Amino acid sequence: MDSKKYLSDWYDAIGFLEQIPGREKILDGAPIPMLQKDLVREIKAQKNDGTMDYRHIFTALCVVVALDPGFPYADIYLKFLKENEEDAIRAMDQQLAQALKGQETESIYLMARAKECVRGNINDRLETTYAMEGIYNQHFQKGEDLSDLLKEITQRYEAIIEEDGNCAEAYAALGRLYEAQALYIKAKFYDEKALTLAEDDLLKEQMRRALERAEEPAAIDGAKTYLHYGKYEDAIRTIQSLDSQYTEPATCAHILGMAYYGLRDMDKAIAFLKDAASHGEDGEIENDLAIALAAVGREKEAVDILSKLIGRESDNRTAYMNRGILHYREEAFSEALNDFEKAYQLASDPDVWALIEQTRKLADSSK
Repeated sequence: MDSKKYLSDWYDAIGFLEQIPGREKILDGAPIPMLQKDLVREIKAQKNDGTMDYRHIFTALCVVVALDPGFPYADIYLKFLKENEEDAIRAMDQQLAQALKGQETESIYLMARAKECVRGNINDRLETTYAMEGIYNQHFQKGEDLSDLLKEITQRYEAIIEEDGNCAEAYAALGRLYEAQALYIKAKFYDEKALTLAEDDLLKEQMRRALERAEEPAAIDGAKTYLHYGKYEDAIRTIQSLDSQYTEPATCAHILGMAYYGLRDMDKAIAFLKDAASHGEDGEIENDLAIALAAVGREKEAVDILSKLIGRESDNRTAYMNRGILHYREEAFSEALNDFEKAYQLASDPDVWALIEQTRKLADSSK
C-alpha cells in the first residue's frame, strides 16, 4: 500500500531520540523512535530515574516498520523485532486489540502490517488486507481515486488463494469485494467457494446470506449477457430459475420481454414489457415496448408511448429517433423530420444527417 498517499500524517508523527554516548547501546546504536505525542507524554511524566515507557518505543518501532521498509532505521528495527518475535507478536496483538476496540483504522493497519513484516503467515496477511479494506472505506468517503488500493487488496487475496486454495476467508473476502462493485457473477462464484470450504459456522452463515443477496443480481447479469449474445432461451431460463419473488421485478420482466422479442414470440414480449413498464417510469423499457408494439402493427400505441416519454424526457434521443421512424413509415414526413432533427441536436451523427436530408426532400415533395 502506498503509505505516503494513505498514511502521510504518520511520517511527521515519528521522532528520533539519539542515544547518549558512552551508555550501553540498544538497537545497534540506532536512534530510538517515538511518536511525537508519546514523547510529549514522556516529558510531562518527568521520571527521575531517566527511564521511558518501553511501550511507547515499541509502538514507534512497529509504526516505522509498517510504514515503509525504506524508512530510516526500519531495517534495524525489523531485525530487533524478529529477534524477539514471540514477545513482539504478543505485544502487537495487545495493541491491535486496543486499536480494534477504539476503531482506530490506521493504527489497526499499522499493527497488522508490522505483524506481517515480522512473521508473515497467511493469517497475518489476511489481517493486514482486512485492515487495508478499512483504509479504503475511510478514504472512500472523501471521493478519492482508490483504484490502486482496490487492485492491491484484490491481488493480495488472490495471492493467498494461490498459496492456499482452501482458504475460505480469502474467497469470502473476494466475494465481498465483488459484491461491493456490483460484479455479482464473480461475487456469487467466490461466495460459493467460501461456503464449501468454510469450517466456521459463523462464516458459513455469512456466506449463505451473501449468496442470497447475490442470487438475483447474478442471474440478472447472466441473463443480460445471454441477451447480448442472442442466447434468448438461456436468458429466459436464467431469470425463471430464481426461486423467490423478484426484488427487481421491472428488470426481470424487461429481460424476459426482450428475450421473447428475440424469439419473435411477440405476445409474450409485449406482455412482459408492459409488466416491466408498469413498475415505474423507465425510458429504456418504454422505448423497447414501443418497438415491440410497432413490430405487430400497433403503431398508434407505440407513438403514444414515445410521445409521453418525450414529454417527460425532452433529451431522450432514442425516443425521438424511434418516433421519427414510425412517422416516416406512416409517410408523415414533416413530423418525422422534426423528430430526426431533435435527435441530431442531442447527438450529431452523419447517418442521422443523411436521413434528415432524405426526409426533408420527401417532406418538401409532399406539400
